[in-house]
Amino acid sequence: MAGAQFKVALGQDMNVRTYDYGLFAGSIKEPIQLLLRDSQGKTKKHTVYRVKSEMRSKKLVIPAFEYKILADSIAYVVFNSFSTDSAENAFITHFEEISKSKAIIFDIRNNGGGTTPLRALRYLIQQPQTIHKWYTRVYKPAFRAWGRKQETYGGQNTLNPNGEFIYDKPVIVLTSVRTFSAAEDFVGAFRSLNRGLLIGEATGGSTGQPLTISLPGNLTARICTKRDMFGNGEDFVGKGVIPDISVAPTVSDVRNGRDPVLEAAILELTGDNK
Repeated sequence: MAGAQFKVALGQDMNVRTYDYGLFAGSIKEPIQLLLRDSQGKTKKHTVYRVKSEMRSKKLVIPAFEYKILADSIAYVVFNSFSTDSAENAFITHFEEISKSKAIIFDIRNNGGGTTPLRALRYLIQQPQTIHKWYTRVYKPAFRAWGRKQETYGGQNTLNPNGEFIYDKPVIVLTSVRTFSAAEDFVGAFRSLNRGLLIGEATGGSTGQPLTISLPGNLTARICTKRDMFGNGEDFVGKGVIPDISVAPTVSDVRNGRDPVLEAAILELTGDNK
């Protein structure tokens, strides 16, 4: 079973890299010619012009933090990025209002990582809990030549409660294959806390301190140097964090503007089958 999950997660990661990162890659001087089919089966040609990465970044700016109160007094908190501590700070700033809700849905489906917002997680627990274990190889070339067993160095991280403000009502976290790095750490810590459900798709399985190396042709590569695990020692690197309830949007959902993952979370909290 573990092998099956490993293969699925690797496929998800490969799909993200292929269709999100690589599909439209190419020379900025060469436009992309697309032939798209609509819901009625009709096809139409479209031309997309590539732009420099700086311009693309400016066009695709999204806030690191978004928040609103849904029906049934559910707080919907979106962490789009952990590249700075702005999302975590915004959550803490709005916590007084958020704390009045009957439940919280954290959405980190499009979060590529940064620095794990442990302060936010401290608002969800009342006792210290182990959230993360890790190890890295201790490389001694002579030991390898002598046939000695590979040594490792590692530890674990314990999360302490906020100590002043505690949110003890239902919490759900939404995940996707685009949930990477520190966002995946957040999911792993949440799973270790046994604080609520994960709903969506398996995360990317990417967490681990990367070592960046230079390659010929002005290329670079990154190698994972640290093995990260849940608080109970279970691996998720290479296979992702598997959600408690698996839900993924379909082509029909996208065309109709539906968000089945968010809908599933609301249904789980309200029990409303309408």
